[in-house]
Amino acid sequence: MESSILNDSRKVFEPLKNKDYFKKFSLDNWTIVWPNDFGFAPEFLYELTVRQNKSLEKRKYELVFRINF
Repeated sequence: MESSILNDSRKVFEPLKNKDYFKKFSLDNWTIVWPNDFGFAPEFLYELTVRQNKSLEKRKYELVFRINF
């Protein structure tokens, strides 16, 4: 699995590493934001989801292949 964006060492991600703070997100139009006005572009969230789904699908097929052969 691709490394988490929360493993990013830039300061902007620091508050999000706190579980209680992370839960304080809200919806703003088409994306999520936190009290410090940090948010992710909807396009980024979409791309992240697509990549995650492709990775999961690949692993699913690899597992099925191993089980069947």
